[in-house]
Amino acid sequence: MKHLHLYVKDRWFGNVVLAVVSLVLLLEGALELGMLSAGRAGTEAVAAAKGGRTPVAYFGIAPEWVCAHPIGNAAGIPVEGGEFVPWRPYLKVGDAGGTVVLWDAGGRQVLKLAKDKLRIVRDDRRPASCG
Repeated sequence: MKHLHLYVKDRWFGNVVLAVVSLVLLLEGALELGMLSAGRAGTEAVAAAKGGRTPVAYFGIAPEWVCAHPIGNAAGIPVEGGEFVPWRPYLKVGDAGGTVVLWDAGGRQVLKLAKDKLRIVRDDRRPASCG
């Protein structure tokens, strides 16, 4: 019983150790289930897009290759995150609130553009050019 002396003498010590270990394991499980698997899915999606393949859907996001043709002058479209090149194929990650999110496989950057300024044409495979 000597190895359990602290637990028997001061019962709070063993209970605190058990509570701390349980909390750490619970947080690690939540991290692995939510954040780390999402990061792994994102890394796999980037690798597939670099290879010209369409990434598989993950966490409610279904990426698809698109050609984004500007309505009017391309220079007049406000772009957040980089430069919009109309003849380049993009991976459409999603859209919400009038903004479309496109990932540029060539420039490795994410672009946010106004959806009403573009005509988006879906393609099953990555096209060589959208010209």
